Amino acid sequence: MRLVVGVGGASGQPYAERVLRFLSDHRDALDLDVHVVFSPMGRLCWNDEVGVDPTSFGFPLYGPKDMTAPFASGSARFDAMVVVPCSMKTLAGIANGYSSNLIERSADVTLKERRTLVIVPRETPL
Repeated sequence: MRLVVGVGGASGQPYAERVLRFLSDHRDALDLDVHVVFSPMGRLCWNDEVGVDPTSFGFPLYGPKDMTAPFASGSARFDAMVVVPCSMKTLAGIANGYSSNLIERSADVTLKERRTLVIVPRETPL
């Protein structure tokens, strides 16, 4: 399975860390090909809330403006995407097709191709 993990800029980075750890631990058993993109605030929040180097999971990392990433196009055939945590700003961008960064663009592609998109909103109160 080919999977994109978008790490947004909301608090709740331990959720993203747990997802990446699980995927890393089960990569071989589940035959996973995982690619990760952080928003700028996602990376800052990650550093504050988690502190673990995200490259330690062994997945390719992409910058938020790298529109040459393979999952920015539907022809790359990724199976699913998860945005964890997902800020309300990113959720609004996804919902309205406003692809201002790689996370929003990838979610747009995922929806356009009728693939699975999981959004983990992290906003208080919700």
